[in-house]
Amino acid sequence: MVQSPAALTPDEIVAMLQMRGLVDADWLRGGWRLAFPHDPHNVALVSHKDGLGLAVKQPFWSENGGNRLVRREAAFLELAAGGFLGASIKRIIPALVSFEEADSVLVTRYNPGEDFTAFHHRVWSGDDRAVIQAARRSASALALLHDAPIPVPLSGRASGFWNGSPPWVLGITQPGFTPPSMEWSSAGIQTLLATIQNEPRLGPPLLTLKTDWSAESIIHGDIKWSNMVRLRSGRVLLIDWEHVELGQPYWDTGSFLHSYLAFWICALPLNQYADPREAISFPGWSLSLAQRAIREFWQSYIKSRRAALPADFLAKSIAAAGARLLQTACEQARAETVLSTQCAMMLQTSLNILCSPEKAVATFFGSDTAE
Repeated sequence: MVQSPAALTPDEIVAMLQMRGLVDADWLRGGWRLAFPHDPHNVALVSHKDGLGLAVKQPFWSENGGNRLVRREAAFLELAAGGFLGASIKRIIPALVSFEEADSVLVTRYNPGEDFTAFHHRVWSGDDRAVIQAARRSASALALLHDAPIPVPLSGRASGFWNGSPPWVLGITQPGFTPPSMEWSSAGIQTLLATIQNEPRLGPPLLTLKTDWSAESIIHGDIKWSNMVRLRSGRVLLIDWEHVELGQPYWDTGSFLHSYLAFWICALPLNQYADPREAISFPGWSLSLAQRAIREFWQSYIKSRRAALPADFLAKSIAAAGARLLQTACEQARAETVLSTQCAMMLQTSLNILCSPEKAVATFFGSDTAE
């Protein structure tokens, strides 16, 4: 198997940026600094004392994984930079600076801000207004993306990536399922996968979503709070476009809704609860605030979309939230030697949503309707 190029060292990153003319002598005088805030993702942030900077992303997996993902993201950003996706979309994505096919190193403009996970941890218990505002602006960002024109025909790098494939998790219960990466060897993920595939109630709703899948619009494909940044102005930026695809927009809206569930589960003192329904009133979690934020998100999204939404869009978004929570459990379990209580809770919550979508709507939105 062909391997990705070896990851660049900090000195090699600096040399590469200087060779491309992206940094200057200020670096040597201490005007710039380099940090790896998310080292597993092979992203280096190169920032200047004035607040401007660059994000340098390198491949992380093999040729069938990391290289392809970075090239997919580069293809999308190239289309956006060329104006093929409309002018407005540039407000919600990082600006492309450079991409070299030879080394698969992607450089984008770095905008100082706070990812949504850190932001919500900071404001959840003290600033309801900020939580609601972030939900509204997230809705506007996703609506803008989903209304973006699809270039026809696709050309350049994008033509080799955008094929309308459904998310891998939708086929996880089917015979012959192939894991999306080689990082599925831990005891934790093997236990979780066996549990999922032995649960007969999961298959039908996941298969329904997979069968319904079509290339409706451009979607981010991996919406979660760690892939959303709140800039200092309050504007929302969507990052990590490695899974951008042509697909169903309800996957993105459902993934955003799922982030509230993941946030809740990760904050729980799980040894106190045997069932997720018992933990709804956990003191560190405000269900009413989550419901208000979700209602505001949903109403803002509907108002912001130019295209009319089908009658079952809410139901499909709720189902997608359940499926996305199952995917999050798998992503977390890959690094576990023993399946964690958090992953087990995510699995149970996902099952509850997929098997009882009407109850899930009431839990997500509260007593008010979603309309």
